Amino acid sequence: GSEYMAARSQGNGPLDDAPIDEEELRAAVEASGLSPTRCSALAAPLFAELSLSPHLGSVSDVFQVLVVLIEDGLLGRAEAVDLSKRVHRLLSANRERRDGCGRRRPAGGTTATQGTACSPAVQPSALERLAWAREHKSDADRFERDYAHQLTTGSRLVGLRLQQRPFSALGFASTVWDSSVVLSKAIERWAARGSAGLAGKAVVELGAGCGLVGLTAAALGAHVTLTDLPENVPLLAANVSANRDAVAPPGKPPQTLQARSLDWTAPLPTDLAASADLIVGTDLFYHGCPVEDLASTLASLARPDAEAWLAVGRNRGGLDAFLAASLGWSSRLADRATELDPLYQLEDVDVLVLRRAGAGLAAQRPRRLIFALCGQSNMAGRGSLLEAGVAAPPPDARISAFSQEGGEEERWRVAADPLHADKPDKAGAGPGLSFARELLRRGFAQEVGLVPCACGGSEMARWEEGGDLFEAAVKRVAASLGEGDTLAGLLWHQGESDCGDASLARSHAARCARALGRLRERLGSPTLPVVLGELGYFLDQRDGRFAHAATVNAGTVAAPERLPAAACVSAHGLEHKGDRLHFSTAAQHELGRRYALAYLRLVRPKSEAGEITAEAPFAFPTHARGAEAAVAQAIID
Repeated sequence: GSEYMAARSQGNGPLDDAPIDEEELRAAVEASGLSPTRCSALAAPLFAELSLSPHLGSVSDVFQVLVVLIEDGLLGRAEAVDLSKRVHRLLSANRERRDGCGRRRPAGGTTATQGTACSPAVQPSALERLAWAREHKSDADRFERDYAHQLTTGSRLVGLRLQQRPFSALGFASTVWDSSVVLSKAIERWAARGSAGLAGKAVVELGAGCGLVGLTAAALGAHVTLTDLPENVPLLAANVSANRDAVAPPGKPPQTLQARSLDWTAPLPTDLAASADLIVGTDLFYHGCPVEDLASTLASLARPDAEAWLAVGRNRGGLDAFLAASLGWSSRLADRATELDPLYQLEDVDVLVLRRAGAGLAAQRPRRLIFALCGQSNMAGRGSLLEAGVAAPPPDARISAFSQEGGEEERWRVAADPLHADKPDKAGAGPGLSFARELLRRGFAQEVGLVPCACGGSEMARWEEGGDLFEAAVKRVAASLGEGDTLAGLLWHQGESDCGDASLARSHAARCARALGRLRERLGSPTLPVVLGELGYFLDQRDGRFAHAATVNAGTVAAPERLPAAACVSAHGLEHKGDRLHFSTAAQHELGRRYALAYLRLVRPKSEAGEITAEAPFAFPTHARGAEAAVAQAIID
């Protein structure tokens, strides 16, 4: 009600944990002008209610206690507002007398929580924490008035003043939410306790809104880029401009501080790639949030040893999906006792700390991860390079292919489709490039090298030990490995050529597992991760060439049961290019993405990989028992 808002508008006072004396309280009630009879009736229940809430940090906190007496008919609302002020002054005086000094919260919602020379630090109460919270303040406080914030860096007190913006016709608003205050104070605490702090670090804030967290990092000495959608950048830029002098380190060159637009669903600007030591953000996981794009942006921004601190408060709808998509990171919640500010934390606000998998070990990580591409035409690639509606991605210097051009010896080159030259007149787009892009997008690799070994129309016999393609693959992979390279996996797609023979189809699982097992041994890595792919569901089993396609697919699905560190990806929903034999270019891109997700599930611990979800299934479970179960599953699919 208006009286409650009037009481709250008095602002925050001292944090009082001193006991209140009943006689002192009776005197305060009598001084309010109430009749002796009403004072006698009111003093005892008021003392009882206040005794249940010993930590009362503001006039509004006292008023909340008096609401009970209003409901009981012992007080009018105007009387309660006046009495709240009197009781709060009494509490303040008690604290001053007891300590000889008071612990006061400076203007703008900040406080010193370390205690003073004459009193030890006191753990804040829930009411004290709620006193600064903004969730239930008036719309004027949250959207119209400037927000003032103070922080300490070294011996310097920095004051920030941020413009806010009410909801527009499009529903877009900017305010300083509780989660941004929690994260700002956590970063301030973290920087104060660390040996190096944030000085000189590169920080990027996502969904910056009013910019509180990014400006806090700037005040602590970081080079900061604050980002948001284009419609919010003018407000963000205004706050950066207004606070630039306040955050600048005295007597030192000004650090980089900029506001710019960033759309997670668009390609990351090249100057931001691998630019951040620390990524921060608040309330990013709203319902409908493009979590995979957010995860991709995070991975692309981060340097090899980067961390991300993300406050999670009012928006949690996309959090689980985000964690599932963030495969290149380990995650934990910040410890409330040691990492969050004792006062500036709320039960419904968590701080998620992400760390690049293997962070701190960048020097030990291989420069390039090598993958062998084996099988027949759908691995080699037959997707049209001019398929309507499918744009060819630009070359990426981080993805290379070990290939031969113009009679030259095989060597590493920047990868581009077609990767294979098995049949130059038919070669096209395959799954290899999209597989590599997905690993980079998720921050798993610094560079990816692809070794094309597939050959269109090849039967399984040619891939068994002693076969020409088996021996050629061993030789080519060995020739490709250089200093700093690590053989990391094998992608397999084969079986169409065996679909016309019932005996070959029935033995496909055993032969496939045996061939891949021996290939891994000859490559010097018996547990090398292998990802197999199903044949296209579009194969026409009325055609004698593909009469036993379902059985071959069942064998492909069952093969990982016989191989450690193996998985199979589904061809569900993938279309052909018009020949009912080869995947289209768009399907190849999706197939490569599925290969990457299945690979990451193999190599990352479950605690880091999370549960990967997709609209269509992309990987089969490996716990089916026997070929019959796999055949049944294939028929159901």
